[in-house]
Amino acid sequence: MAGENKKRDDNIKRQIWSLVVARFAFQEVSTACKWYLDAGYNQNHPLYPVIISGIVITYTKAFTDSKTLPKLSRGFESFNDPQLSKTHDALLEARNTIYAHTDIRQNITLSFQVRLGPTGLKFRSIGYRRTLSGVVIQRVMKLCDLQVERINEKLTVLVRTLFPTEKILRVLKIEQSPETTLEVILPKIP
Repeated sequence: MAGENKKRDDNIKRQIWSLVVARFAFQEVSTACKWYLDAGYNQNHPLYPVIISGIVITYTKAFTDSKTLPKLSRGFESFNDPQLSKTHDALLEARNTIYAHTDIRQNITLSFQVRLGPTGLKFRSIGYRRTLSGVVIQRVMKLCDLQVERINEKLTVLVRTLFPTEKILRVLKIEQSPETTLEVILPKIP
């Protein structure tokens, strides 16, 4: 019985870790999107590829398995709003074909010059454009806001399962009030 409870608690802790890491990622993406829009950038700005790369990689890492944390559950990939679904899918596709891997058949335009000279060939890069279809910054922000809401709901259930409020208040000998804040530190991934 004790072994089963520990296994269950360790599983809940891993889920909490995964959700908290994803929550930070979605908040970072939302902040990057806001900064991008406030700065007035567009797809022709020289920083566009770097900013979009960061947005794509940071958003999608929550949907990729790692050695230590599970990816988010399938519920985080379902949307009632078709525009959010399209944005989510475009971000995942961009990660898999452009940003985390290079599939030269997908959404990439490459141009360069070759000069023939007395000392041999000289190359000059003109452009390397990676275009994302279906990614609209405002929709990415809305998508991240929705994902944070979903994570908050899931975290509420998991934290209450792992740390029942009544038990915590009794053990700490405190009374609950609207001001009661407890910091939960999970020092390592089980």
